[in-house]
Amino acid sequence: MRVLFCLNHPAHYHLCKNTIAQLKEDGHDVFILARQKDVLLDLLKNDQFETVPLKKGRNIFEKIKFRGPSFNYSVEYAKRVKPD
Repeated sequence: MRVLFCLNHPAHYHLCKNTIAQLKEDGHDVFILARQKDVLLDLLKNDQFETVPLKKGRNIFEKIKFRGPSFNYSVEYAKRVKPD
């Protein structure tokens, strides 16, 4: 099975990390999209999960600008990996 996780906050990582590890252990293909929020990418890197980072805006104008492309990138990535 092919599974895609989209993590937006470190709390999402703590909620899903055991499920991700179990799916990988069972031989499933797991794909992770993660926002550059707080320590989220560091947590994923420490557990050696391969992650595709999403862009983060530094101010309100960049957040508005990247909101569309990040969402579009998420959709395009999902179309590419074709999760179940």
